[in-house]
Amino acid sequence: MTLTGRTGAGKSTIFKLLLGLYRPQDGMVKILGKPAFETSDDERRKIFGYVEQSFHMIPGTVRDQITLSDRSITENQIQTAIHISGLDEAISQLEHGLDTICTPEIFSQGQWQLLSIARAVAADPKLLLLDEPAAGMNPSETAELMENIRKIRDTFQIAIMLIEHDMNLVMNICEGICVLNFGRVIAKGSPEEIQSNPVV
Repeated sequence: MTLTGRTGAGKSTIFKLLLGLYRPQDGMVKILGKPAFETSDDERRKIFGYVEQSFHMIPGTVRDQITLSDRSITENQIQTAIHISGLDEAISQLEHGLDTICTPEIFSQGQWQLLSIARAVAADPKLLLLDEPAAGMNPSETAELMENIRKIRDTFQIAIMLIEHDMNLVMNICEGICVLNFGRVIAKGSPEEIQSNPVV
């Protein structure tokens, strides 16, 4: 499912409501029958994998970026996440592989985004939330991202909800699209239905 709409439509706000970072002024957001803001950090980590618009690098190695010091993530999960996100080649070229100390010069902006996705996937979430995953990517990186999102969905059997402005990516990968305008849903349907909707 994709959330799309102009800047300020409320797309990222929906993610933050799901993550319990915001409280709704009216109504209720529930996760598995429980108000979102009442779920603990541990509960949310088991449910959601969240990839923000910009990757936040933490001090340490490539491995640290993926595990966020979560020792419950196994080596197999790390390797699977790297493979499924398409970072095998980039990491194999590093002098110390996963144990390379990270600096901003190591990866391109697109590769940093893939590393962020690998971080989210390694934790084995039930729902992967991707906030503008194609931001900063060139066309070839975006095409690779599309293929990797399909691999993530099919390999891990997890639902994916993404916010995206790249309509080529949206139309070629998403089974359902929800269009927002100033916090209100103005259209919902298949890519074909959205593409022919005069309101959209």
